[in-house]
Amino acid sequence: MKRSFSLIEVIFTITILAIITTLISSNFSNLFTNVDINKYKFQIEQIRSSIKTMKTKTLLINKTSFDNLDDAKIDKENEKLFSSILKTPIISSKNSWMKSNDKIYILNLNNNKVKFEYKNNSFMCISKNNLCKEFQ
Repeated sequence: MKRSFSLIEVIFTITILAIITTLISSNFSNLFTNVDINKYKFQIEQIRSSIKTMKTKTLLINKTSFDNLDDAKIDKENEKLFSSILKTPIISSKNSWMKSNDKIYILNLNNNKVKFEYKNNSFMCISKNNLCKEFQ
């Protein structure tokens, strides 16, 4: 006698596979978000460290401060951001960093905009969202 699967068994198996696939794909999207946040945390720490280094250098040559972090154009892609302080500047993009004005930079992280301001030789998050806490 031939043994075959009933329609209920096939539907049950497909449902279980769909649930497992959904769980795995949501975990992967969270993983990629965490990777992005860690990448930007590293970049922000790099920027802050470089600002401190430049501050020390300017004090040593009896200069009060340095004004600009870069000469990038405002709201333009493919500009070299933070070129005055980083050896390898960050390239501006609508999906990551953009320069908003001479002192404000916007980080677009998964359609959440996080604003940073360069003021008094510090680079601080000025947005009013929870992501700001991640970058402090």
